[in-house]
Parts: sequence; C-alpha cells; structure tokens
Amino acid sequence: MALVYTVWIHLRNESSIPPAENGHPIRLVGTIAAPAVVDGDRARVDVRTATGEKLRASFRLSAQSEQEEVRSWRRGWTIELDGRLSRPDPARNEGGFDYRRYLKSKRIHWIVEAEGLGGVRIDPTPGSASDRLLRSFDLLREHLAGRIDRLYPDAREAGFLKAFLLGVRDGLDPEQNRQFSELGLTHVLAISGLHVAVFTVAVAGALRLAGLTRETAFGLTAAAVPFYVALVGAAPSVVRAGLMAMIGLLLAYRNFPKDGMNVLAAALIAMLIWEPYWLWDVGFQLSFLVTAGLIAVVPKIVGRTEASWGRRLANAALGTVVATVTAQAVSFPIVIYYFNQFSLLSVPVNIVVAPVFSFWTLPVSTLSLAADAVHPATGRAIALAVSAVDRALFAAVEWAAERGKTWLTVWPSPPAWWTAFYFVWLAFVVRTAKAGAERRNFDRLTAAVLALVGISLLSVAYFPPNSIGGFRGEVRFLDVGQGDAVLIRTPGGKAVLVDGGGSFSTAGAQEEWRKRRDPFEIGRDVVVPLLKKRGVRSLDLVAATHLELDHIGGLASVVEDIPVSALLFNATWKESEPAERLFRAALGRGVPVYAAESGTVWRIDPYTSLALLDAGFDGKTADGLPAENRGQNRHSLVLLLTMRDVRFLLTGDIGAQEEAELLSSPHVLGALAAGGVDVLKIAHHGSRGSTSAAWLDAWRPADAVISVGRRNPYGHPHPDVLSRLAERGIRIWRTDLDGEIAVFVGPGRYTVRTTIADSPAGT
Repeated sequence: MALVYTVWIHLRNESSIPPAENGHPIRLVGTIAAPAVVDGDRARVDVRTATGEKLRASFRLSAQSEQEEVRSWRRGWTIELDGRLSRPDPARNEGGFDYRRYLKSKRIHWIVEAEGLGGVRIDPTPGSASDRLLRSFDLLREHLAGRIDRLYPDAREAGFLKAFLLGVRDGLDPEQNRQFSELGLTHVLAISGLHVAVFTVAVAGALRLAGLTRETAFGLTAAAVPFYVALVGAAPSVVRAGLMAMIGLLLAYRNFPKDGMNVLAAALIAMLIWEPYWLWDVGFQLSFLVTAGLIAVVPKIVGRTEASWGRRLANAALGTVVATVTAQAVSFPIVIYYFNQFSLLSVPVNIVVAPVFSFWTLPVSTLSLAADAVHPATGRAIALAVSAVDRALFAAVEWAAERGKTWLTVWPSPPAWWTAFYFVWLAFVVRTAKAGAERRNFDRLTAAVLALVGISLLSVAYFPPNSIGGFRGEVRFLDVGQGDAVLIRTPGGKAVLVDGGGSFSTAGAQEEWRKRRDPFEIGRDVVVPLLKKRGVRSLDLVAATHLELDHIGGLASVVEDIPVSALLFNATWKESEPAERLFRAALGRGVPVYAAESGTVWRIDPYTSLALLDAGFDGKTADGLPAENRGQNRHSLVLLLTMRDVRFLLTGDIGAQEEAELLSSPHVLGALAAGGVDVLKIAHHGSRGSTSAAWLDAWRPADAVISVGRRNPYGHPHPDVLSRLAERGIRIWRTDLDGEIAVFVGPGRYTVRTTIADSPAGT
C-alpha cells in the first residue's frame, strides 16, 4: 500500500508552473539537466529550474557553426533564454503518438520554443556535485563514442555499436533501426541484462585475478555497477538490470540464498519509488515482463545438467530456444499494443542472430575498446574481427527484413481484458509444459484445449469483434496538419483512403547540414501507424484528389507498406518528387492505376458507393497520357460518398469558380436531385476563395469538416468561410482544434466523435 500511495502522490503532482495559455512569453533560467540533442537545424535541451521543474527548450539553428556550439553545452551549466511557453501536444489522432504523455514520463510538463540562439546566455558554472559527476560520465561517453568512430570507420556500424555499447542513438541509421524493429530485434539495441552481466563478470573476474577474496570482489563489483549504469545512460531497462545485479551480488557477498523473482520485485519497488513515471515507459514494461517470464519459465523447462559436454551444449541450445520463445510470447501483447505489428520471422531470426550479437559482438567489441586504450594496433585487429561478423549479421538482418515484409502481421491494439486473458492462458501453458517436462509425457487433452483457447485468443485479437463490418461504418478525417487524409471503413469491412497528407522541408539543396537524420514524413510516421493501429491490413482503394504535396505527400509510404488494390488520381500530371515517388511505388508493386472520369461510381460494398462528380481534368494528350497541369487545386476530384444513406461530399481543394461550374454539371445536378449531404469536407482547408454561399445552399450540409493545420501561415480557415457556415447553422469541426474527427455511420444516422474532447469546435 505504501508503494501505491507513493506512486499516486508523485503522479498527481504534475507541475509547479501555474496554468498558462500556449504561446505565453517566458524568461527561462535554470541549469542544463541532460546533454543537448542536435538534429539538423533543430536542437533541444532539458532545463531544470530552481524549483525543481524540468522543461524542454527547443531552438531553430541558423548556421552550421551553431550545431557545435550547442553540442558543447554541459550538464549543470546555467542557461538563460527567452521563449514562448506551451503544453506538449496530446495525441491528436485516436491511438496516435501522445507527445504530452511521452514527456510526462520524463517529468516534463511544459516546452519552451525559443527564436534561436541569439538570446541564449550560457554560464559554464561547476554546478552541484551530482551534476559534476554526471558531467564526467557524459564526457567519458563522448570519449568512448569517439574511439568507436575511429576503430569502426563504417558509419553504419559505428552508429550501431554506439547504441549497442553506450546507449548513444544519435548515429543509429534510421533504416537499420526500422529493420531491427520489424524483425523484433529492438531489444538487441537496448542496453539491459546481458550488458550488465558482461560488466559484472569482467569486473569480478579482474578483481579475483588481482587476488581479492570472493566476498570482497562481489562487494566492490556491486559498488561499481551504478557507475556503469550512469555511463550508458540509465534507461529503465539498464537500471532494472543494474539493481538486480547489485542485489544479487550483495546477497552472494553475505552468502544469503537468492530468489530471482524476489530480486525482480525488489528492483520494481525501488524503481517506482524513485521514479513513478517510469510506469508509462514501454522499455520499463517490456524489461520487467520479459525478465519475469524468463525467471518463471526457463529454469522450469530447461533445468540443469552435469552430463557430458555434448549434453551441456544441447541443453544450452534448448535454453536459447526456450528463452527466445518465452521472451517473444511474454512481450507479444505489449508489442502489438504499442507497435501493432509482429513478424512471424521474429522467433527464428532471434534464435539465429541475437545470440551472435550477444555472445560475440558485445564482449569482443568491448574488448576492442579496452585493447585500443592499451595497445591501439591490437584494438584495431580485434575491431576488424568484429566488423567481419557484424557485416554478415547486418546483411542477414537486411535480407530477412526485405523478405519478411510478407511475414509481417498487423494487429489492432488489443483491450486490457484481452491482455489479462492472454497472460492467464500463458501461465497455464507454462504450467502444462513444466509438468510434461517433468513426467516426459504431455497431457494431450490439456494441450489440445490450451491450443484451442490460444487460437481463439489470437483470432479475437487479429479480428476484433468491433462494430466495423456488418453493423456500421466510419469516416475518419485524420489530423495530418496542413493537409487532407480521410480513412473510410465500410460496413462491409472494406477500407478506402482519400489523400494522405504531406510535410514540408525548409532545407535547400545547398544546406545539407539543415537536414534531419531521420526527417519527419507524414505517411511513414503518422498515416501508416494509424492504419495499422486500426487493424487496416489492406486498402481496397487509394484516391489522390490531386497531386499537391499536402494531399499526396504521405501516400507513397502507404502504398509501400500496405497492400493497395487500386490507385485513383485526377488524370493530370505534375512534375514533383512526391508524385513521382507515389506512382513509382504503385507501379513497382503492381497496383492498378486509374485516371478518374466524371460520372464513374465505385461500388465499394453493398452499403457504400463513391461517385466521381468531377474527375478533375478529363482531357488527355494525343497519345492518351495524362496532361501536365500545374494548377492542381482547380482540378481536384470531387467525391460523393454514400454509406447507409448518409452522404459525405469530399471536395479536395476546389475554389468558388469550380464550385459554380459544378453546380451546373449534369452529375452534380443528378446528385442534388437526391437531396443534400450530411457532412461536407470544406474545400482547400477553409480558404477565402472556396465554399461559396451558393455551394452551401445547394448541398445544405448539417456538419462541416475543415482539415487544417494549427498555426498555419495561410490564415486558414478564413473568417468569411466560418461566418457563412455559422449563418446557416452548420456545425463546424476542425482538425486544428478537434484533432481527428470520426463520423460513425449507422442505418440512416451518424454520430461525430473528436479526439480532443474539450475542443470548442462542433458547437
């Protein structure tokens, strides 16, 4: 109870800063709480004030020289800057990344946006004793990272080893990181139990060779563990491993019996008392769950043997397989909840590849660093041996990741009750396996029942019994900033995506230094994860209303990552990198590409149709190819979606002139003869030149959705558009205020739900 009360008190105390409006000016004075992070022309640093409040300050750099200036800042130095205070963004799409929650797990509740480094003042003061100690670890980490760069000239290998050995992820290749993630190998990049084990064995062995007694060696090694934990960054997984190692060593020092589960529980209690916010950290959750699973399962299934070397090797191989399967089984619910994907190659790849990283790359690359400090030539020779194996491992991972895309399964995030049932089922599986191993005779009936229950559980998770498909459909206007993306899920279980948002880059061709190491891309980082979180494994249709970046910028990633049955576009062409990438991705994957024609009706399922009221530009060149047109907005597709008698009008970026022309076209007149629409997607993000009074009077929508970016530089939505909507009593929903806007459709009726529930829109 004391632990629960302590955690509750810590979590309630969110911030000592009084509530303020976003953009409130502030003069921030404090000490640097952690090494600054520089990525292209952006930098950030965490600052602790005199009251103990921690804030994250971010800057936009104006010159390449400022990168090294920020990197030279040290923990404990005094910093003073002017900026604007705001709260971190919550999740703006249902199930999307919650930046506010992420920073909260680090005890950060406010961010400060500074104009640049011009108004920043740095005072390199000594700081407190703890700051000085941690600063020494920062310097040692940087020194070791530099040695890795010299020993391993290949940038990709050096970036991997810095993450693998030191927890420094700045140089990690983004594509390599994605490959490891898809194959379930991210634990290889996390410093945890094996790293601490190698450290403790090395230190204790060296002390024993120096002639110290067993008890003294264990005591000194336990005292050294916190220094190693601080050196590699003190992530939750390594703190857990360090605490368990210290407790185990101290118990051995006193010759007390040791129980792994009790040691794990003691580490859990200590960590939550020290930092309750770790409870939300994914690494913390996975570290404790997997460790508990290994402690509970592996000794019961594998056991120990004192037989011949052959038996010992067989037992070790069995232990590796059991440990891998156990780790994958225990972590499975957490992995699919947060990441919504699981590779069927994960178990075999982990059995083959992970042990080589663990038992070769880790100790031998560590040895190369130690040898380099004493005899550089020996260090380089050892590094060459490490590199030869690493290159083979990287090639194997790349090969498996490329071929493993067809083995990558997509899972919607399961509910809490399913996770609870899963772990109960898993406990019975372990118990049955243990009993069978002891008797050398498995109970076939029990095994069959458990297999049936397991298949049922997995089926329920893979095909959740939700309301989509057969009962109701949904139309989701995703928040993709200043862009459009509409996900349609039909009552018949079909999925359609209209547009895919876009993102802009300010880095010029001659300003390489401004480019981010892993630039934000709306399709890969927002749209695809949201589709997977909702369990969308394929798309029956992707429609690009027109070829502007803010509508198609994310579609290439969608086509590359998710099977698509058809791609529809507005029959024009615009020379641009996003358009080329989209069509190359579609043609490379054999996706049929259709040039839209006015009047075409797509029957998505028995309950849903998509009519092309205006196909953008029906004319083609003499050779039948799409005509090039740079005025893409005026040639946007206008789509009428009908789902269970509820009608949506999706208008792309057309303007008032196109609206007037459409009102006299036969396709629109035919659609208007059947009545107005229920929901109107406002054209061109609510710009002044669209959504005329005549257009609104013709369609008579009850609800209007404006997909628009917050604080966009265009002044969207324009007050005139908002006034015209308000005058007609049309409810207004805006992604900049509401986040994602979900419309749930039943027979002849619909309801609207927003992600940001306390927003002022929709009134």
